[in-house]
Amino acid sequence: MHPKSIKRVLERDVFVDDFNEVKSQISCNYNWRRHLKPIVEAMSVEEILEMDKYYDENHIEIHELIEIIKRLLELTV
Repeated sequence: MHPKSIKRVLERDVFVDDFNEVKSQISCNYNWRRHLKPIVEAMSVEEILEMDKYYDENHIEIHELIEIIKRLLELTV
């Protein structure tokens, strides 16, 4: 989840990192339909790509979601 999407939807500032518990920052009574689903639906493509990127050992930017889709498409060939 992108922190800007969380801010837009829930009007809360949340720190998002690879290993922190964002759900507990969102609410102590966390609920998928009330909290996460609206945030995910509000995320732009740019926000999704920003949050799913990482760098390999050669410092090449990789987008996890795009890699998953490519692998799924390879299964159809």
